[in-house]
Amino acid sequence: MPSPRSALRLSIVVLPFANIGGDPEQDYFVDGVAESLTTDLSRISGSFVIARNTAFTYKGKAIDVKQIGRELNVRYVLQIRPIGATSPPIEYKLSNTISLGRLGSAAASSSSR
Repeated sequence: MPSPRSALRLSIVVLPFANIGGDPEQDYFVDGVAESLTTDLSRISGSFVIARNTAFTYKGKAIDVKQIGRELNVRYVLQIRPIGATSPPIEYKLSNTISLGRLGSAAASSSSR
């Protein structure tokens, strides 16, 4: 398997952040969004997307993007976090595991999908 440094194809893991507020409904919602994004990304031809079960082993743990990139051999980490009942209800952060640069970060609503 090629290293993330040499991989030119999309290689990504979608991670749900820990639910800071503790609201089980928000937890369930974000888990569902993470699972749906994982499925959608895996449909991109030539992509390498880490399975939900593997990604969810990182749930609730401190996130070291570079370490996750090495462990899972992925170039990108997409993190999702519930931000409460306000609109939009989730926030995401896309990071490059090699340069450790943040490629994007924003709040998103279900209507933006």
